[in-house]
Amino acid sequence: MAEGMRVEEAMKKLSPPIFFKQEAAFKNQISRLADGSSGACAVPPVGTGRSAKKTGIPAETLTAQAILGLSAARR
Repeated sequence: MAEGMRVEEAMKKLSPPIFFKQEAAFKNQISRLADGSSGACAVPPVGTGRSAKKTGIPAETLTAQAILGLSAARR
């Protein structure tokens, strides 16, 4: 999206795809992040999944850290 891609096009490229019943809520949240921070918010969950697999740290702990990081970034 930072390169001019529309929300719908970007959503189709996501893996795993957005569940069809959640598409409207996802678009709503993306519109709230229209200030340019949406790209930064996509990075922590990806890193969280990789870290859980590589380090053995519980996924719940890494997820909580990612959520705290995202909420701090929005301030």
